[in-house]
Amino acid sequence: LFHGNVFSRNNDCIAEFGHLTYQENGRLCSCKRKGCYSQYASMKALRTNIARRKNYSHLQNEDVLSLLKQKDEIALEEFQKQNEILQKLIGNLANILSPQKIILGGSFSYFKKFIPLSFYENKEHWYNRHSDCKIEITDFGNDLGLLGAAFQKDYIRRV
Repeated sequence: LFHGNVFSRNNDCIAEFGHLTYQENGRLCSCKRKGCYSQYASMKALRTNIARRKNYSHLQNEDVLSLLKQKDEIALEEFQKQNEILQKLIGNLANILSPQKIILGGSFSYFKKFIPLSFYENKEHWYNRHSDCKIEITDFGNDLGLLGAAFQKDYIRRV
């Protein structure tokens, strides 16, 4: 949220911070660019990285969650790497926008119960390490984008 509103530009789209560049000439993204954060910190990225390291041809979301519940070493390592990448993105957003709150949605909501408290408190990548900005993970999952779009177009009453 930015000044109490969903952050967007000219009311025509919700910000897609997962498509900021993380790694120059990195992995090809569905947006046709290379190196987007979403290719390194998302459920899809986590599935891909774990499957590659375990020599599996494919993993479902439920498989990843099961491996995390079982405290599988490779799954936990990949999950930690992803959290570090995500913390850099959050730090960059906080440095640029100084928002009141950063709400993570989409596939991150699947991980909510696995994310340690330190994730929400780590401000290593923030210029203002004393910021009162809150980090939350929504319970709306992949529907968060639809909800944000509805807010933008006033299809639902603003809270």
